[in-house]
Amino acid sequence: FYCKYCQRMVEKKLIDEDFHVFCLRCMTASIILYDNLDSKGAFHKRSPIFIKHCLVTLTKKNDTQQVECLLNALRFTTTHLQDAETPGNIRQLLQ
Repeated sequence: FYCKYCQRMVEKKLIDEDFHVFCLRCMTASIILYDNLDSKGAFHKRSPIFIKHCLVTLTKKNDTQQVECLLNALRFTTTHLQDAETPGNIRQLLQ
């Protein structure tokens, strides 16, 4: 998955700052896409996306305006975030 590769590149700081923002955007877009395509979504416990790691990586970014835009995209464009199978800690990270 692109999400995992982007998250690791950002986390390990293997890229410069411009590409860093691009990877965060790609990571967010791949989460949204997977959530809309999979019947259980991206937020359930058995999801192949390590959603908690992605959200923590996203919130560590210093540029708060960029991060808020990406977090809002996750909050308002995903279909399975409010499902009963979504763990409470994931919902809390997106509050």
